[in-house]
Amino acid sequence: MAAICYSNSVSDRGELAFLVFLSDETADSMEFAFKSFKKSLLKCPKYVMVDKDFTELSTIAKVLPTALALICQFHVLKYLRTLISTARAYDRDVKIDEEKKRMIMNIIRDMLYALTEDVVKSKLD
Repeated sequence: MAAICYSNSVSDRGELAFLVFLSDETADSMEFAFKSFKKSLLKCPKYVMVDKDFTELSTIAKVLPTALALICQFHVLKYLRTLISTARAYDRDVKIDEEKKRMIMNIIRDMLYALTEDVVKSKLD
């Protein structure tokens, strides 16, 4: 089952736009689902947020070529947390301080949830 939701600007809530039951998650099935969804649209969306599914990302690029596909914040943070927690120094025998890793992760989280570009720029300093 795949669900496509949207953010309603009037109610400021997410709402279900399209629901499809698929026999599998192959590229052909995903393409069928997104083409069916596209038929119900008045105009192509500017942005589409997905999880980390690369089949879904490539299908969106094919079916909705003008939409910018964004990976959800949860999966971005999860990926970065894994990268940072397993990071090693150039000299593999040297451990990176856990406190430094925590600090880096906090800065990334603050930037990801920043409401303005100025907040992001302040974290880069």
